[in-house]
Amino acid sequence: MVFANEEHEKFYYEKLEQARYQDCCHKALIYIFGISEDTRNHFSQIYDMKSGYIKTDFNVQTFGFKPYHSLLKQNKKVTKLLK
Repeated sequence: MVFANEEHEKFYYEKLEQARYQDCCHKALIYIFGISEDTRNHFSQIYDMKSGYIKTDFNVQTFGFKPYHSLLKQNKKVTKLLK
């Protein structure tokens, strides 16, 4: 598995261990949430570990996330991972 950086890898294994489900869909979800520092920092506001579902009342603008396309432009390594 290829990680964007050490923080991404650490996040992935820590959250996977805590996850209610460890199927391929949840592994992919945790992997993707771990790529960006923004989503790592706000993971508990985005995803409910207890229920195993994404929180539908999460407001992206509250945390000042950058648009997805601007993240890709800023981080070529992430762009490479997502191709």
